[in-house]
Amino acid sequence: MQETSFDDLGDTVLYSPTELSTLVLRKRLLPYGLYKFRLNVSMDGEIGIENVTTIMVRIVKSDLVAKIAGGSFVRRKWGINITIDAIDGTYDPDVGESDKSNFTFRWFCRRLCETWPEYNDNFSMILAPFTSNCTYDTLNGADEGGCFKYDGVESAGELNATTGVEIFDTTNWYELDVVEMMVVVTKDDRMQVMRQAINVTLGDPPEIELSCVSNCKAKVNPLYPFTVKSKILKAGLAQYSYIWDIVKASPGVDPYTVPPWDPNVWQRYAKGTGRETADIFLDTGIFTAADVGMRLFMRCRAWRTGRADNYGNGSFP
Repeated sequence: MQETSFDDLGDTVLYSPTELSTLVLRKRLLPYGLYKFRLNVSMDGEIGIENVTTIMVRIVKSDLVAKIAGGSFVRRKWGINITIDAIDGTYDPDVGESDKSNFTFRWFCRRLCETWPEYNDNFSMILAPFTSNCTYDTLNGADEGGCFKYDGVESAGELNATTGVEIFDTTNWYELDVVEMMVVVTKDDRMQVMRQAINVTLGDPPEIELSCVSNCKAKVNPLYPFTVKSKILKAGLAQYSYIWDIVKASPGVDPYTVPPWDPNVWQRYAKGTGRETADIFLDTGIFTAADVGMRLFMRCRAWRTGRADNYGNGSFP
């Protein structure tokens, strides 16, 4: 294997009188590839007392970070255009959060009474068609709706939509029903899939966004507290009431079909905030070995005080 010397390490500290064994490289300094680091250790004032050790390190592409604004489950008013933003929270860690270039977006849609078609790994081919358990009253002339009729699509599958932000008309859907959007985002040979279920309501529920404050990596560390905060968009001067739920779903299980975790079991770990505040703090010990591999969904309902029937819903992730 041919080796090429890589000498431009920027402001990296190569020699230090106090930390001879430590080499710290700036993030994003090294391009993707295989590198051999060589450390020469010798004793000052002693000739011939030295040793050399090497280590091989491969720099690989980071996984893309992808998020739809609002989280995995939201409630939106019927009869309006709604905007779904899949680009603001999406980024490539290798270039930074502000660089939104070179992403491609593909949008898919289904009603919850339909299954997704079975796709191959890169969603370029349908291996098996979708199935439907929908029971709309079409015999009496009712319209089945279906995926907001975006681009004429009325069944589960891919839409003709390719931008990071799309607008959908809720008048082409039923009140008190749910549609799920799926966005496949790719960059070079990397791909992430994100989903959001939208409950179309009769009222005008507040829009809620949730964000993680601590213990925010893809895998929650049970040895550290977990904190999530909520934000009401266009809140004005109104007073809001809140309540939090936790959903734990096994891999491959639709989280919308899983009942929330019994709060009587977990809310003792939320003593600092309780479950009826805008933000929630979960102490260590709430997650155990039995939760390894489970998917965790935090859901916050918020409503203008006195109007609990017209609640908004936000989720994380």
